[in-house]
Amino acid sequence: MEVLKQIMEKTGISEEQAKGALETVMGALKGKLPDGIAAQLGGLLEGKEFSLTDLATDKLGDLKDEAMDTLSDLKDSATGLLGKIF
Repeated sequence: MEVLKQIMEKTGISEEQAKGALETVMGALKGKLPDGIAAQLGGLLEGKEFSLTDLATDKLGDLKDEAMDTLSDLKDSATGLLGKIF
């Protein structure tokens, strides 16, 4: 991993120490970022590209699931209410 090499070269610490430092920083960053971005952070360090399309697709999928759950709950409530009336 390129970032790990850079940490080792610039600080003069061992690979094990550099991994620990990187894991600490990654954990702190992931805790501060929205889930979709945090999930892609590891990929960036592995040389993968950041994809707004993937991020948007994941978020839209989550919103769809939430909307479907809400609509299902509304349907169940309406069915129960109508059952009591008729």
